[in-house]
Amino acid sequence: MQEIAGDEISSVVTELARIVRQSFGDNRKLNLVLQKPDYSKAMLPPLAAVYDAEFEAEELGFGGELGEGRDEKEIVLSGDGKTTSFPLPSNILKPFLKVRTKEVLLSAIDDYTISFDESLLSFRSPPSKNENVYVRYMVRRDGEDKGMRLRITCHVDLWTTDDFGCNMMALMVMKETLKAADELQTKGIRFLPRVKGEPIVLLDNDNTKETVRSKSDVRGKRLVYICELNFKVKKEPGFTRIKQINIKQKK
Repeated sequence: MQEIAGDEISSVVTELARIVRQSFGDNRKLNLVLQKPDYSKAMLPPLAAVYDAEFEAEELGFGGELGEGRDEKEIVLSGDGKTTSFPLPSNILKPFLKVRTKEVLLSAIDDYTISFDESLLSFRSPPSKNENVYVRYMVRRDGEDKGMRLRITCHVDLWTTDDFGCNMMALMVMKETLKAADELQTKGIRFLPRVKGEPIVLLDNDNTKETVRSKSDVRGKRLVYICELNFKVKKEPGFTRIKQINIKQKK
């Protein structure tokens, strides 16, 4: 899940446009635009228009579906040949990572124990005098993450001079999108399995009759993609979550 940075909706449209461009290879004749075309003007097929039609936002809440914020830390303990127990920070989390000397990785079974309740590291034998022990652990991050899920409806409008060519363009884009699914997942973008292709219907000027208005004998096909993108904002330290509000009538 990515941090908020820039325009999330534009990033989805840009990634989808990149896939459309890849699906046509080195075809330099393709006109690619990142907005809904102005159909009152002449179009130069083959044309691909990629844009967002609408989006919905769902708040995930503090920590909601984001996982607990964690940071990895390391401290160095110095032995004196006598001490076996060493206090740790109070916000350590399971699982404990590792304990080692300069040369040896110590075993949680044979060499030491961890009390998470007491935040205490106890060695079965005290570290030697002036021996350094390196302790790595996870701590709860100061502050919490608040999540938001965007569900974006993206249109890919494809225009060419005949129905067969239009359908071929649509299939090429759909195949390339399928191949790019894993790569997009690493960027936090997920395409829901609701892709559909539909003829593009243009309205008359009075916007009442659905009639196809032909321009230079072009044919249009629209691919509709539903894209999900999760992102998070960090709650600033010191912000206290309100769990309950009690209201009493003033006498």
